[in-house]
Parts: sequence; C-alpha cells; structure tokens
Amino acid sequence: MYFIGMRRERAVVVCFCSLISLVSFFCASIVKAERNVFSGGVVLRQDYDSNIDRTYQDRRSEWTTAVSPTFKITSRDPVDVLDFSYAPSVVYSHLTEQKRLDHHLAVKFDKALGKRLAATFSDSYVKAEDPSSNEENADGIALSDSRGRNRYWANNCDAGLQYEYGRESFINLSYQHRILDNTGVDQEDFVKNTPAFSVFHRFSPQWQTRLDYAFTDGNFDQTDDLRQNSGDLFLYYSQTPTAKFFGHYGYAETNYDGLQNDYTKQSVSLGWIRQQSSTLDFSLEGGGVFLNRDNQSGKDELFYALSLNQKIERGVVRFSAKGGVDEQQFNGAADEGVSRYWSLNAAASRELRKDIRAAAKCLYREDRYLGQSSEQEKRKFQAEASLSHSFWRWYMISVKYIYTRQSAEIITDRYNDNRLFLEFSFNKDFFSW
Repeated sequence: MYFIGMRRERAVVVCFCSLISLVSFFCASIVKAERNVFSGGVVLRQDYDSNIDRTYQDRRSEWTTAVSPTFKITSRDPVDVLDFSYAPSVVYSHLTEQKRLDHHLAVKFDKALGKRLAATFSDSYVKAEDPSSNEENADGIALSDSRGRNRYWANNCDAGLQYEYGRESFINLSYQHRILDNTGVDQEDFVKNTPAFSVFHRFSPQWQTRLDYAFTDGNFDQTDDLRQNSGDLFLYYSQTPTAKFFGHYGYAETNYDGLQNDYTKQSVSLGWIRQQSSTLDFSLEGGGVFLNRDNQSGKDELFYALSLNQKIERGVVRFSAKGGVDEQQFNGAADEGVSRYWSLNAAASRELRKDIRAAAKCLYREDRYLGQSSEQEKRKFQAEASLSHSFWRWYMISVKYIYTRQSAEIITDRYNDNRLFLEFSFNKDFFSW
C-alpha cells in the first residue's frame, strides 16, 4: 500500500512504452495488410442524471452536452487483425458551466505466428467521470455505479499466446494489467496484475477437460494489498452434439498484507448445457461454495446458475439467475469486497422495422458483504429501455432511459437515480486501400 504511487508510476511508464511499440508495429502491419479501412464520424449526446453523487439526501442533478468525433483504422489479412480507435469527447456540464475533455482509446491485435501458434494483444484507455464510460471494455474494470460522478482514468491491457498441440487441444498463456486512478481522494485507486495459464485437452469426441490457474497481485491505496492464487478444473462430457454435461472444482486462496482476514474459497458444481433447437438454448449449474476466513467460522453457500436464450422473430429474449459468493475488490468502491449474493437478469431486443430497434433489460441483485465484524446488505434494482432508428445509411438517432434504486442498511449507501440519454451519430467508411 505504501508503494502504490511508485508502482503506479512504473505501470504508467510500461503502458506508455507498450503503446509506442504497438503504434510502430501498427504502422508496419498496415503496410503489409491486404485491406485497410479508415472510418470515422461524430456523436452528439445529451445526458441527464438525477443524482450524480448517488446520495440518499441533498441530491444534485445534471444535464451534460457532449460532442465526440470518432476515428477508427481496421487492418485485415487472412490470418491477422489489427484495430485502432480513438474518440475524444468535449463534455459541457450545465450544472457547473464548465467543459472537460474525455478520452477513449483502444487497440486490438491478433497475429498468427504459425499454423498452431497465435498471439493476441489489446489495450484500452478511458479518462472520464461517468462510471458507465468504462462498460464498453467488457474484459476491463467493471466500476460500481454507486461511485457516481468522479473523475478517473483506467487502463486495461491484455496479452496472450495460444498453442494448439492437438485436435481441439490448446495451451493458453495470458497476462492482464489493470490500473484505476481517481482524482478524488476518497475513491479507491489500484494496480492489478494477473498472469495466468489454461490447458484445454480433448481425450475423445465425448470427453474434454480444462485446467485454469491465475495469480493476482492487487495494490490499493486505501485498503490492504492482496495476493490471490486461484485454480479451476472442468470436465466435459458431450452426450449428444447438442447436449453437454460438465463438472467443476475451484480453489482460491487470498492473502492480505494488513489486518483484513485472509480466506480460502472452494467450489464444487455440476452443470448441463443444451441446444434445444435452432432458436432455444439453456444451461443449468448447481453446487456448493465453502468459504473459510481466518479467525472466523466457515460459511457454506449454495451456488447456482441458470441461463436461457430464446430467439424470436427479428429479436431475442434472455433470462439468467445466479447466486453464490462473489469477489468485488476491484470495482473502485472501497466498502465492497467479498459477498454472498443472488441475482436475476432479463433482457429482450427486437427489430421493429428494418431500421428501428427496441431493447429492454431488468436486473435485481442482493449482496451481503462479509465485513470484518458485521455483514452489510445492499439490494439493487435496475431497469433500462432504449429505442434506436437508423436512416440515410450512415446516421442513427437513439434514446435510452435507466432507472436505478439501491437500498441498504446504511443510509449513506441508499440512492435512487434516473438517467436519460439522447444521441445522434454519424459513422462512415471514408476510404480503404
């Protein structure tokens, strides 16, 4: 914890050097690629947030207007893919009457090094205030909505190698680097490094196994640093081409540098994946989670997961339910960590016409965070609806509404929030070579 500033500076230098090297490689790859496309556009957006501080009392609302030009270069050949995108955004706050400049930059590169060896690299950088600005990085830092509007920058870097040593058998080596740096002194900053490997091995047309291992090194500026070793073992049996059974065992050991209780987590489960038809698929999984923390009695929890996807005419409906033990140390909220939880998710989208699409989704989740001396409970409900209309080939107009309600035993953790987004965008492929 005391050396996080030094570690963050070193991490920034590494990211900068990696970016310079990647840009050089990017330019060389463009020259060699069979097809390169330069595209761009502009996004005009009007946002409303009824509770920017995520507080129960003394709420502040804010209207913002944003103008964001977008630039993207895509390079393709039969085996390699290279994408680069950048979107600066000038945001004007009608509450403070001030402007700010946000940044979204992303690079992704897939390279075949041989018939059986492939490399991947991706890096994304976000500088913004809205925690949802980082959601487009699906494998990046999932920031807690309860943070509200706080200035931050985040960097998500991933690198990996995959070697195919047999039919449907692979060895994967990967490395993840995450940085979250906040302007506010009351927010949780961290640097996270995760080297990992996995092995997929097919014994026969029916049997396959998978072994995962990861080491996580987390350095925080407000809470205790942690080190975690985790492993997972899966065994799959394909009953038919459309049905698969599997078993899973997982083990994780987490050690803190400070006063927080170290803990171990073990999980055992059985599951079934079924492609019922060309329009319906579902999966079921159930088992137990065994959590043991130092100086406290162990806790046994039920784990379950259910998902269902149903295609409908010009659309899809999705439903999922999940429960067990979750670890949320890296979501930017210092008061959240290990929790017992259960959640329900439902989503639907449909193309009303060729150029009009509607979508809606709903989430309910309960968390009971396992603190040092007592448990704190939070309940979150979120509903979202959106409508988009594409016209004149390159243009789109959309509207989205999000309602969030969080209730908790501690009054400062409670809040209601209404968000409205109005967006007009233009995007076009300008030229290729």
